Amino acid sequence: MSGQKLVSFEVYYLQGGRWQIHARFGPNDREQAVEEAKQLDTGGFDASCVIREAFDKATNQSEEAVVYYTPTLKSRPPVGQITNASGGKGGSGEPAPEGSVAANAKKDAAKRERAFNRKQKAEAAAAAKKKAPPPRDIPEPTPQADERDAIGEILLKVVLVCLISLIPAGLIAYGSYHSIAWAREQDINISVKAAQFTLIAVFILSFAAFFVPMLRRYVTFGTKKPLIDTIVPVRDIDGLESTVALEEPVPLDDLAAEIPPPPEEPKPKTVVYEADPDLPPEEAQVASELSVTPVHGADGGNPEAMSDELERMELEARRVVGPTMDDYTRFGLTLFFAGAGEALSRKFKIIGKAALDVMVKRVMSLGNTEKLARGFIANIEEYLLEDRYFGMYRHGRSAAYRRIVDPNAPLGLDEALAEWRKPAKQPAAPEEESASDDADKPEKQQTGEKFVAVFFTDIVDSTAKQQKNGDHWMMDVIRAHNEIVREGIKKHGGREIKHTGDGIMATFPAANNAIEASILMQRGFKRFSSVMPDREFEVRVGISAGEPIHESGDIFGTPVNLAARVLSKTDPNQICVSSIVRDLCQGKGFQFKPHGTFELKGFPEAQVIYQVPYTVPDAVPLMPVQAAAEAASVGVRSRPRVAA
Repeated sequence: MSGQKLVSFEVYYLQGGRWQIHARFGPNDREQAVEEAKQLDTGGFDASCVIREAFDKATNQSEEAVVYYTPTLKSRPPVGQITNASGGKGGSGEPAPEGSVAANAKKDAAKRERAFNRKQKAEAAAAAKKKAPPPRDIPEPTPQADERDAIGEILLKVVLVCLISLIPAGLIAYGSYHSIAWAREQDINISVKAAQFTLIAVFILSFAAFFVPMLRRYVTFGTKKPLIDTIVPVRDIDGLESTVALEEPVPLDDLAAEIPPPPEEPKPKTVVYEADPDLPPEEAQVASELSVTPVHGADGGNPEAMSDELERMELEARRVVGPTMDDYTRFGLTLFFAGAGEALSRKFKIIGKAALDVMVKRVMSLGNTEKLARGFIANIEEYLLEDRYFGMYRHGRSAAYRRIVDPNAPLGLDEALAEWRKPAKQPAAPEEESASDDADKPEKQQTGEKFVAVFFTDIVDSTAKQQKNGDHWMMDVIRAHNEIVREGIKKHGGREIKHTGDGIMATFPAANNAIEASILMQRGFKRFSSVMPDREFEVRVGISAGEPIHESGDIFGTPVNLAARVLSKTDPNQICVSSIVRDLCQGKGFQFKPHGTFELKGFPEAQVIYQVPYTVPDAVPLMPVQAAAEAASVGVRSRPRVAA
């Protein structure tokens, strides 16, 4: 679905707190790059990672993403930190020890990179080379063109120009004479000398105004070289030839070299897609045979045919899904058809805006708005970083490849949806422990990945207020914050991960649970502040969703980082969510208002953040104000109970 891109995989290693580039691999060597990084993990280095770089020749921009990093790292290292620390592309740091895995592999990588650069230079030179135009036949100068006007001919032209100029000058002087005569009849005092001087001046000026331009136009003085020596043919906008006189003579032999070649007909663009090592052999064969050569002057070959094929696939999908479709299934089908669109765009030779418009139309037919559909297609690569999302995308792509070979081939949507709806695997509990013990036991030994909503709270300006109101005030506020948050987490099936000092990080099994708990908490904070104005405080909430890494009771990965970045852009008393949370909660009774588009650290693309409005209904606290003040005076050991 993208344009022509140069893809490479770069392996970096961390040593002494500094990232160094180790090797570079081609677009089809992703697995080799990952294996190389894993070897570095066992070679005495602190860590390693693999960065995928896609350089778009059309826009002269590159996209970078970390596709592998050492499992011992708590989170995915930011791309900017890696490339800047290594001195940019090909940057140099401290050399690897001689004879080490890094040193030996770097020598091989240097050879591959030199060969890669030579190939790129050869392709660029071949593309820039133009066929030299054939020499043009220049007419030989004739004796008539070589000679200037003779003296007699010049005199004749001067006389003619003079006679012609006398006519309008005389008419103007005659009109001036009658004007002066009329003025004197009106008793305007004009002397005879003044009248004569005026008539002479008008005649001379009028004559000069006509004579000089005509003389310069029709008469040429002086002796110069033949005109053919000072004329160069040029090609104007309409493709017709004209002549321009140069100040200095140009030799006849050099005229052909000065003539620009005729414009070449633009050639259709050919897009070569990156080979996908995960494709089965039969699908990889079909993909390799589908080179994309769009029709000249357009982004695509046959978008109508691609749209019709996707529509037929959608009708079959609706028969499988049934008349009703929940939001999670709709999101899965969106990924499925995005993958199918990649394969069909190759078959029907469509790229660029034409392909984008076709896919936006199909995503909208699944019940999404146009704005949401365009944002999803434009940022599809960010979604595919999650394994579960990429699995559904791959099912759709495989179905389209099967249809290209056999129009009656099955979609395989039943298997895809079964895998999509399958819950994440959890480690089996010991047989001697009861189910109730498992529910209450923290997941400190669980590892792996599962889809959750990641939730952060933060007490606004906690440090400044602690300095202003004292440590005892801050401890009272933290206790109240913890009780309100933990009650919301427990009520909506969440799990507290850890306390961050002035906030709590938690996970929820679904995005809507996280939003409902956040609204309940914000209402609780508001009511607590109204009951105890001397302990008033404000809290902001940030939420994202995805499949973080669960290890030793903690979570790591992109969803955690995104939730923390969303929290940093949230204002006091607000609940803000990422675009994926908004997509998952469409149609579930929540309202979403755009909060802004922000450049977030660690994310190459700008992220859209949404605000969740909520109301605080008028309710009488169940605990009297006096009792609440007494509870706060002893450290807020019991939070004032408020109406939910």
